[in-house]
Amino acid sequence: MADPVAEDIEFLGPDTPKASPVRSMFIEVREKLTDEWEEIPFPRLDFAIWACAPTMPRAQFTVTYGQGILPDEAYYHYIAPLRLSRFWVRISLPYDNYTDDDGEWRWRWHGVVDVTSDVQNANALVDDFEYVPTGERTFMAYGLESLLDRLRIERSKFRKPGSGSEVLEAKVGITFNEGGRGNRSKTKVGFSDDYYVFEHHASEKDAIENTWSTRDIVEYLLHSGVAVPEHRISDEDDDIWQMRWVLSDENRDRLPDWDAPELETHLSSALDVLNTLVSRRRLLTWWVEMNTVNIVEVKIKTMTDAEIELPGEKPGATESEPAVILPNLDWINLRFDRHVSADVVYQSDTVHSVDQVICYGARRTNTFTADFGTSTGDHFKRGWTVAEQQKYELGGSDHPSYPPDAEVALRQEWHSWARSREEVAHVFKRFQLNELLAYPPNDPDDYRQFFGSVRLLPSIPLKEVTDYSGYHVSDKTVDLSKLTNVLDTRPPIVLIQVPLQSGSYVDVAKMGRGGQVEAVDEIDVRDWAAVIRVPKDGQSLTVDVTRGPQYTIAYGDFKPREEDEIVHGHWQWETMRATVAIADDRYCESRYPADDDIPDFKEIVRTMRIPCGANYKLDWIAKDTIVDLDPQGSPVTVSAAGFINDDRARLENIARMAYGWYSQERSAIRIRWPWDAPVEKIKLGHFVRTLQQGLIAHEVFSTITEIEIQVMNAIQETPRNDLPPMQVTIHTAFGELDFLRLHAHGAKRARRFREASKK
Repeated sequence: MADPVAEDIEFLGPDTPKASPVRSMFIEVREKLTDEWEEIPFPRLDFAIWACAPTMPRAQFTVTYGQGILPDEAYYHYIAPLRLSRFWVRISLPYDNYTDDDGEWRWRWHGVVDVTSDVQNANALVDDFEYVPTGERTFMAYGLESLLDRLRIERSKFRKPGSGSEVLEAKVGITFNEGGRGNRSKTKVGFSDDYYVFEHHASEKDAIENTWSTRDIVEYLLHSGVAVPEHRISDEDDDIWQMRWVLSDENRDRLPDWDAPELETHLSSALDVLNTLVSRRRLLTWWVEMNTVNIVEVKIKTMTDAEIELPGEKPGATESEPAVILPNLDWINLRFDRHVSADVVYQSDTVHSVDQVICYGARRTNTFTADFGTSTGDHFKRGWTVAEQQKYELGGSDHPSYPPDAEVALRQEWHSWARSREEVAHVFKRFQLNELLAYPPNDPDDYRQFFGSVRLLPSIPLKEVTDYSGYHVSDKTVDLSKLTNVLDTRPPIVLIQVPLQSGSYVDVAKMGRGGQVEAVDEIDVRDWAAVIRVPKDGQSLTVDVTRGPQYTIAYGDFKPREEDEIVHGHWQWETMRATVAIADDRYCESRYPADDDIPDFKEIVRTMRIPCGANYKLDWIAKDTIVDLDPQGSPVTVSAAGFINDDRARLENIARMAYGWYSQERSAIRIRWPWDAPVEKIKLGHFVRTLQQGLIAHEVFSTITEIEIQVMNAIQETPRNDLPPMQVTIHTAFGELDFLRLHAHGAKRARRFREASKK
């Protein structure tokens, strides 16, 4: 499709002949939606502002009270102060062609009066016998968008599985796509099948295929009745709706249908949710307009003049169809060549213009197999002192109430109690990383990490029941096709050598369940096990023996007392080996353009760093890392180092897209001019491409997000066609595109949809 042609809007000078007459303004109010509009006589409109979210539209007008002359009357009498709190207000502003093709006013502002202020003056004599107060009462009204903030979401519409079309109501605001799992109904409900409801899906495939998109959520908020105020009257037969919130197909199509946001709603308002989903960080903006029959239409505009294609495919597409942000094709060029009284402020933004984008995810991890022992080359050493070990060995024997020699069993209980006390409970249990070694071990880039930032992780990036042995990692042939493999990661693997069997090991976490090797004799007793934990310090590992004393793994190191019986084998912690993962100083990171591709003439390189979260991983595994044991207890290892997970390409996609947006210089403008220009051609959501001032032309490329009409301190008086001087101000803004959120939601949903389609 060819690009549209931007409409040139020329602002002429104040002396240029214009059509006439100019019709006056009206300010009308009503208490209820079913009431007729009543005009306020002689109001002063201070200002009226139309605005895109998140800015709230507002208007202020002032009405005098006390002594005055009403329309069509010739004498003074008392005018009571108006009480308009929570009244509906409609402000109709003039222009030569003040109605459109359908007979509707081009410039109308709708809202609700929320704030009243009163300035009282001296009393005035009315009818020669009564003194009445005089003054001005000023009313502040907010746009209809404010109604969306008055109701908290405390209900949800849902459908029970297998219940057909029956829709029920929950007394809670349910989270959209809770836990990243789709909970949207398969079909729409409502009078015109115009919105989805919540539905639980037991099938993983159904959950993946029925995630809520931004488009689905907005339709639900506007049409389900749980998030917008209900304004209606009761009829004998049925309720007659007096206000409806609608989303036309044109506006609906501008909302993303390829994302899958997880969004909490309970006690939020519809305004909160809309401002989160339809935000400038997603190149979207919105506002509302109301017509004469109480229909409130939600308007959606994108804030880019070109289509933006995102990585991943549109879910459910029969053919390859990319997820895209549609362009805003309502282009205009503003020309002030011959306008002598316009006040133009042009602000070029280089803060958001960058030379390089750096996207980073989680800290890189390094997985390797560590040795335990007392030599300088061992990774794990004692996490206790000699004095603490001696106290542990004493047990309860130093207590004044220690039982006599004959009570062996009681003495053993005393030892068990004493050795579980906090000051010695870590003996033979806690093993400290050796700070003298280099981390990460065997790094291919010979990188050396600051030991203070080395952190052991509570799990390793290996999936259960998955083969990483040999060259699977380096050749990228690890099979992760099983869904269960994708979901489950493993704790650190701690092995201990079988007594008298060099090179044969058992997993301490699986002891007591038969182990991998049959017991030989009493030195190979396997009636115990151990729980592996990583303490909060992140630089130690605990091997907590269960179903046996902690010194079970300290044969030869532990000096037992006479009543201590070694009945759990000859296991030695110095023979243990552990496959662990540590967090690196470095991050999973990609840069666009690469450092070498940045032009040399850039004296100062302005970079944008985008944190992309923990889902973007770079997990390296060292050569000879033990990943399993064979049936004979021999270690199964990795033959060549490589990356288990490498999301740098995904990050480069985000960086490339972000650079395409943020490498361009963008501008925001503010223009103020008297009410003498083609105002009817200016609308919210227009995309301003250029601004021409004489011989100077500026590229703007931003969206009109605010229009203000301000009256210059004049009260509307008769005759009605005499309009007080007014001025118009427009503001434009540009989106700050959050490529991470868009890419993550879109790519994740498309990827999961493809996975589900294969099952």
